[in-house]
Amino acid sequence: MSYQLPPVWTKLKQHDVFPDFNHDERARYNFLANLNRFVSTVIAPGNKIAYEQRVEPAFHQEHGRTFNDRFEVGAAMKNNPVYQMWAALRRSTMKMRQQNGRAVVFRRAATLA
Repeated sequence: MSYQLPPVWTKLKQHDVFPDFNHDERARYNFLANLNRFVSTVIAPGNKIAYEQRVEPAFHQEHGRTFNDRFEVGAAMKNNPVYQMWAALRRSTMKMRQQNGRAVVFRRAATLA
């Protein structure tokens, strides 16, 4: 299995007020970009498989019908371990990205102002 890696952080176009990142901050952003890409391209497709092979058949067996709306699908998917793993990883990667960004900005707030 292979997937396209995102571009490294230093190759992205940067706004003029962007703070200068040190080596560790760039490394964190590159790691998080790669982790996010992995979660979205390798882990996320498992949600479709889980839905088609487990969630939908179990719902149909229990209720004798298909889903009425997206809210029923969402409620059923929330109990699925694949979805739970994907959601936890997705939330964690976004939280880590926000924390890294805040740390950079707070450290350089006086200069940016």
